[in-house]
Amino acid sequence: MNTNHHLSKPVMIGKINPSGTFDVIWQSINPIRAEAWSRYIPDSAKRTADWTFPWVCGGCIEPKFKEW
Repeated sequence: MNTNHHLSKPVMIGKINPSGTFDVIWQSINPIRAEAWSRYIPDSAKRTADWTFPWVCGGCIEPKFKEW
C-alpha cells in the first residue's frame, strides 16, 4: 500500500479469444504505482493524497500540519 492508500497493481493488456475469455498479450514487469489525482486535470493537479505526516490528507493542496 502506498502513502496515498491506493494499491500498486500490475498492468495487463489482453484480447478476447473465441471462447470469450482473455489472452494476456502484455503484462508490466513491476506493479504500477497508483496516483490518486490526475496531473492533467487542472483542479486535481494541485491536490495530493498522502497520509504521512505532515500531509495527513486525501485531497489537500497544502500539508494539514505545519511546523510547530
